[in-house]
Amino acid sequence: MKFLVLIMLVGCAADSYILKQKELLPYKESSQVTKVNMKSYSVSINSVADLRSKNDIGYAYTGVEYKKTPVYLSGQTSLVVKDYLESAFRSRNIPVVPNADVLLEVNILELEVHEVIQKSEPEKARCVLTLEFNGQKDKTQWSGKFTTEYTSAGDMSDATERLGPTLASCMNDLVEKLVNDEKFLEVLTRKDLNE
Repeated sequence: MKFLVLIMLVGCAADSYILKQKELLPYKESSQVTKVNMKSYSVSINSVADLRSKNDIGYAYTGVEYKKTPVYLSGQTSLVVKDYLESAFRSRNIPVVPNADVLLEVNILELEVHEVIQKSEPEKARCVLTLEFNGQKDKTQWSGKFTTEYTSAGDMSDATERLGPTLASCMNDLVEKLVNDEKFLEVLTRKDLNE
């Protein structure tokens, strides 16, 4: 009887998979942090709008039958992205404060992370992320759209465990593109203190 209960528990797949913020740590090879080595204006992210048509952020294969299961973030997607961006800016020497000099609005156009299972190959996770930024400093306006993709390395372990690091690697790569964008840096740079 004990074995029957154990088999039933193992065979059940979850209705959804919740990805916690503490799991959003990028892989070592994708954890580069470019420090902004100039005096910069402070930044405030006024809003993050999730313009996607769905609430989940992808899918995992769960249970012994590999049931396709939707993946959700543990918090509201727009708030998780905002928190990640603010933390990423701070770690790159960009001050983030309310009522800042540079006001940013962010649109989530695409955010998808899912498991990749192919016959005779190790399990992997893949992420695609597209964010649109609209910034304003006084009368100067700037906008940029950035897309990045990331696929984790694969091995014989369950790729569900790779969803968090894969999404974090994708987000980190996108922030790296942003802080290396010349037009964004022009808006951000305090010319009066860098001459």
